[in-house]
Order: sequence, then structure tokens, then C-alpha cells
Amino acid sequence: MAHPHQPTEIDALIPPSTQPPTYSATDAHPSYRPAAPDAAPKHAYLHAPSLIPRLLLFVLLFILSFLSLLLLLSLLLALIHPEIAAYLPPHRSSTSTPLLLSALSALLSLSALMTFDAPALLTRLVLWFCLSLTALDLILLVSVNQLRHRENWLGATALLLLLSTLATALGANVYVARVHREAQHAHRAATQEEAERTAMVLAADGGYWTGRVRRGLKVAFEFVLSFASAIGLFLITVNLIVVAADSTLDLPYANSQLVAVQPPPARWSYNVHVACAGQRNNTVHPSSSAADAFSDANASAPVKQPPVMLYESMSGIPGTLGGEWLFRLAEEGVGRACIWDRPGYGFSDSSPGSDVPHVTAALHSALERIGEEGPFMLVGAGYGGLISRYFATLYPAQTHSVLYIDAQHPSLFYQGPPPSAVGDWWAYAASPLGWSRLGDLLRGSRPGNTRWWRTVGPHADGLQKARLDERLQSHRRDSLSSLALNSTYPDYPFHTPTIVLTSRERMDSVPNWQRVQRDIWSGAIGQGKVAWRVVKGAGHDLCKGLRGEGECRRAVEELLLL
Repeated sequence: MAHPHQPTEIDALIPPSTQPPTYSATDAHPSYRPAAPDAAPKHAYLHAPSLIPRLLLFVLLFILSFLSLLLLLSLLLALIHPEIAAYLPPHRSSTSTPLLLSALSALLSLSALMTFDAPALLTRLVLWFCLSLTALDLILLVSVNQLRHRENWLGATALLLLLSTLATALGANVYVARVHREAQHAHRAATQEEAERTAMVLAADGGYWTGRVRRGLKVAFEFVLSFASAIGLFLITVNLIVVAADSTLDLPYANSQLVAVQPPPARWSYNVHVACAGQRNNTVHPSSSAADAFSDANASAPVKQPPVMLYESMSGIPGTLGGEWLFRLAEEGVGRACIWDRPGYGFSDSSPGSDVPHVTAALHSALERIGEEGPFMLVGAGYGGLISRYFATLYPAQTHSVLYIDAQHPSLFYQGPPPSAVGDWWAYAASPLGWSRLGDLLRGSRPGNTRWWRTVGPHADGLQKARLDERLQSHRRDSLSSLALNSTYPDYPFHTPTIVLTSRERMDSVPNWQRVQRDIWSGAIGQGKVAWRVVKGAGHDLCKGLRGEGECRRAVEELLLL
């Protein structure tokens, strides 16, 4: 119970207006009566109406980041295990664009989560810019037939996911910034007592300047990530515009055609580009160089109907580029020739995998669809020699002869698991940014027979994906390509007439290349051994150049006369 104050002689020294403190039985200090409930701050910062929307935005960003990481992980695993690609949404692209879009979505959602309480005006401006570019990409995907055909549902899924992430991050940034502004207004309108309480809270959290520095670092971190994402998204948008412009151009040859195939394990069909020249069932008109190689008895023999020359290009070069010399030969009236772009190469769509069995099945299916029944003279250059070898193993009755042009052999297909595919992986991942096109534009260079913007050139995203698949297949002994090529040893038609052309320069510069060529030559038995020639003055692309093309033409004409 409180006792009234009893005046003493000291009271005379205290001003009359000053009231002495009073004590209560429950207080150890002079009584400090807190403000009544009706005197609480009118502009509280952490009130319920602002907490619930922020919590919902935070949870939505978390869900979007999870979905983005799930799609990104699925696309990465599909590179190592191509069979996973069959379970992704339908697509006929290299998946590099959806891969980058999902990576950007994951990056932006995670950065928005980490810097949720530190909104900034510059970040909002960058997010608005990214949102506009993503909307433009979605419009291009829906309106352009080529993009809609290739990217299909997988590209649309990645774009919608990125669009949702950007919209949510932008909404969270705007809303939290508004809450901060309300808190600042409340701080300015606060009473002295409320200001003291706010200062005590800041002191308990580590001080005013510590909080400002922490918030500044978050703002800088989010701005750098969003700005880098904006640059990447801008390059992707430019690349999509270029692809849309290139889709209006014609195919490279007058008799080019896109053939729909669906070899297993593909769950949807895709198009491969095939072009054939020369008359069907026409006779041979060999040049003098080939005629001199045969005796008068052979020259007087009855003229046989020649086989169809089927070209398989080396790794990294579309058939429309590597097989130009053979196509010209057919247009000159020497036999009939067919060239094609493997899945992912040139004008062909990408396929779920680029293993040897899948590519061979796609080739045979395309030939059947266009009515080419053979027999075929298989012309395999470099990596294409492996495809030709497997084709001859599966379809010996349709194989007339084989010409190996500085070709690979199954004996050295397996290369072990060193990180030699890292460069191919980065080239594939960066291909949607158009980095090679920008380099060619600065250098003012462009290879022949490719579209002006290099959509189907040697550095296109589909070709980079196919090369990466081919490299990864060679790093595993249990890969589909390794198992298929090993199966050719007992079943290969060893009596098939064979000519082997080898580059002297490559034999001198690449270890074991001479042994590879000897293995190819030893695969022919009896009358199958026609010739093995080592060509000087020609590189790995042996038929390129005057001397190399002459040797290739001579070999083709010799096989046509058999």
C-alpha cells in the first residue's frame, strides 16, 4: 500500500511545480506508467495487414524457386542421360534456351528471397525491363511457326515460369517498398516516446549504421544479379528474333525437304533435312581419272545401275556443308547422291539423343519416307564413318560399298572420362546468347551455304547440343553408342567393297591415327579391299580443297563402277 508523502525541511529546496516520485509495492524503480492502450502508435510497422501479403509473396517466391530448380536439374540430367529427355514436355529444340531460362528464373527467385526486405528502385526498373523482354519472347514463341515447332511446350513452360517469377519478384519489391515508406512516415510522425523506443530497438539489433550497411549490401547484390540476368535475357531475345527472321528463308537446295521421323525412344516426331540430286537409276559417266584406273576389259563390261551415294558428315559440320562436293558430283550427272543433316545439325530438328543407334534409325526412316531404297554407297567422313559402319551392319543388303574418308573407328571411340567435354558444355550452354554470331559479325566473316545470321551454322545451339551428346557418349563404356559400335565387330559385312582415304597431316599430328586407319582397312576382307590411299596436302576435312576433292571424287567413281 502506497504511503502519502510527508513534508520535511528539504521540501523547501524543491520547486513547488515538481512532484516527487511515488513508489508502489510491486515496483523496484520509480513508477513509469506506460501509455494507455489507446495511446499506442497510430502507424505501427509490423501490423497484421502488411504481414500476411508479404508472407504470401515470400511463399510464392519459394515455390517458384523450387520449380525453377527442378526444371533446371531435369534439363541437366537429360544431358547425361538422354532417356530422361523423353519425359520432358514435348520439344524439338536443343533445350539450351529452356535451360538458360530456368537458370535465370532460379537465380532471380533465390535472389528475391535473400533480399526480400531490401527493395530498391533500380532493381524494380531492371525487373520491369526483364518482364517486358520475357513477354516479348512469349509472343515470339506463340506467333512464329519455327519457334513454336521447335521450342514447343518445353520452351513455353520455361518462359511462363520465368514470367511468373519476374512478376512475383516485382510485386514483392513494390509492396515491401510501400511498407517501408509507410514505416518512414510513421517514424517522422512518431512522438518523442515512440522515437526513443525505435532507437532502443535499433540499438538492440546492432545499431543504425549496421542495419543500413546490411541493407545496402543486399540491394547491391540483388541489383547485380538482376542486371546480369537482364543482359542474358536481352541476348536470348535477340537470338529468338534472329531465329524468327531466319525461319522465313528457304532451304539450301531446290530439292531439299524436311522429313518427319520418330525413331525410339522419341515420344514425338521431329524433322530431318534431306536433299538428293541426280536422276534415279541413271547410268555412270565417269571422268577420265577414274576410267584410267580400270582396264579395257572392265571398261567394255556392261554398265550397271549405280548405287545412291549417301554422305555422312564429320562431327561439328552439317551434311549440307560437308557434302557439297558430292552433291555437285551428282548434279554433274555422276550418279545420284543424298546428303542429310543429322538431328541437331544444320536444318534438322534436335532429337532426344544423338547416340549412334538413334541417328542411324532416323536416317533409315527418312530414306524410307522419301522412297530411297538403295543400294547405297556409304560415304562417311570422320565421325560419320561410325554412322556408316553401323548402317552397313544393320542393313547389309542395302549396302553396295563404303568409302571411309579419314574416318573414326570403334577401337578408339571410347576416350575415358577426362573433363574434355567442359568446353563443349559451355559452348552448348552459351549458344542461345548468340555469342558466335556476335564474334562473326565483328570479324565480318560468314561460312558458305549458311544462313546470314548463322542460325544453322557450325555454332548453332542444336549442333552444339549434338556435339556434346557425341562427346559424352564416348566417355562411357556402357553408353548406347559404345555398345552399338562394339556389336559391329562380329556382324559387320567384311566383304563389302571398301576404299579408305587418310590424311597424311592428321597421321603425323594425331597419335594412333595411323593405327585407326589400319583397323578400318583390316575390316575389309578379300575383294572388299579396293584401295587405301594416304592423301598429302589435305587436313582432316579431306575433301575440302582442290587436291582433296579430286581424290574423293576419284574414289567415288571407282566404287560406282564396281
